[in-house]
Amino acid sequence: MRIICATNRNLEADVLEKRFRADLFYRLKVFPIHVPPLRERRDDIPLLVNAFVRTLAKQLGHAPNGVDETALDLLCSYNWPGNIRELHNVLERAAILARGRLIRPEDLPDLNVPSEAGDSPAEGALKPRVDSFERSLIEDALRKSGGNQSEAARQLRLSRATLSYKMKAYGLGCSAPTARPQGATL
Repeated sequence: MRIICATNRNLEADVLEKRFRADLFYRLKVFPIHVPPLRERRDDIPLLVNAFVRTLAKQLGHAPNGVDETALDLLCSYNWPGNIRELHNVLERAAILARGRLIRPEDLPDLNVPSEAGDSPAEGALKPRVDSFERSLIEDALRKSGGNQSEAARQLRLSRATLSYKMKAYGLGCSAPTARPQGATL
C-alpha cells in the first residue's frame, strides 16, 4: 500500500513545534514532491482549464464549447491565491453561465485583483499596449455615441455585456449621459 498526501503546511516546522507527530511525518516523507503554486506555473493554466472544462461538461450535463481567448488571457494573468481549487470553482461558475457556448470574460467573476510585486509586465510588453489601445477604442466609441453604451457596443461589434465588462476592467464610467432617440423605451 502507498499513501499519497498533500498539505499546504510546513510539516517539518510543525514537528519542531510539536504540532505534528514526528514518527508519522517520517513515515510519510518517503518521496516528497514539491508542487509550486499555480501563480508560479502559468503555462499549466490553459491545460488545466481544458481539463476542467471537459470534466465539468460531464458533471453538469452540458458542455461549454471551450474558453474564449480573452477569457483565457484573464485566467492566465490572474494570481490564483486559492490555487487550483479556486481555478476549478471559477470555471465551474463560468461553465454554468456559459451553458453550451464559449466561456467569455463576462462569465468570469471579477479577476482584477492586483498581482504580487514583480508580476507586472515589462515596459513595452504586448498586453499593456493592447489594453491601452483597446481602452482608447472604447473611449472613442463612447464619445462618438454620446455615452450610449449599447450604441458604442454596436460600433465596436461587441455584446453589451462584453463592453460593460471591459469598461469596468479599464475603470471607465459613462461620462456622457446616455442618449436615447425620442420615444425610445427601455
